[in-house]
Amino acid sequence: MSGKSLNSGYIPLPYKNHALALFFAVVLGPIGLLYSSVWGGIIMFLVALIVVNNHFIVPVLLTWVGCCLWAVLASQQYNQKLLALWMSHEEKNHSSAATR
Repeated sequence: MSGKSLNSGYIPLPYKNHALALFFAVVLGPIGLLYSSVWGGIIMFLVALIVVNNHFIVPVLLTWVGCCLWAVLASQQYNQKLLALWMSHEEKNHSSAATR
């Protein structure tokens, strides 16, 4: 979908890959979350700093799993917004071409 549109010449932004977002979050935790959500990565990094200082393994694991879920959901939401933007842009082009 990152190619050039035939009618309008509009090049949409590339989608964020769900598998890649999950991989980064699993391997890097809150830092990997930055791929799909910058604010999510910053927030979870701060939460992880607080949780790691408690030295309990269960909260650390829950934070890591939370990062994984947030990464997948954020990349999905980003892709849906991008698709809606692209579809509305295409509709405008088709309607303006039909009125000519």
